[in-house]
Amino acid sequence: MSKVDTGRIDWPRKNDGKITINFVDNAGDPIDVSGSNEITFVLAQSVGGPAVFTKTLTSGAITLATNSQGFIIVTDTETDVARKSYYYECRITNASAEFQTVAAGAFVIQDTFIGV
Repeated sequence: MSKVDTGRIDWPRKNDGKITINFVDNAGDPIDVSGSNEITFVLAQSVGGPAVFTKTLTSGAITLATNSQGFIIVTDTETDVARKSYYYECRITNASAEFQTVAAGAFVIQDTFIGV
């Protein structure tokens, strides 16, 4: 079973970048996700709320750096939203179509001076 990382992500408003997700089990050992059918990252207004954006492995918006680490590419237009706390979740769909949530928590958009 995967360990759910509940770390907070602070993000400057209107900024490009990438989020690194390390896929590990409850013991902290790496999980090989290279055979996964899908990896999905969602930023939502709140738990159960409408999505602000969704990223997937199959769309190319999530890339694997290694078999147990992925990058989620985020653009400045996707983070051109109100300064507040949002909810994010990252989920793996394995080859058996089973779901595993590997990360979830607060995604806080911070004000920036330049470009606001």
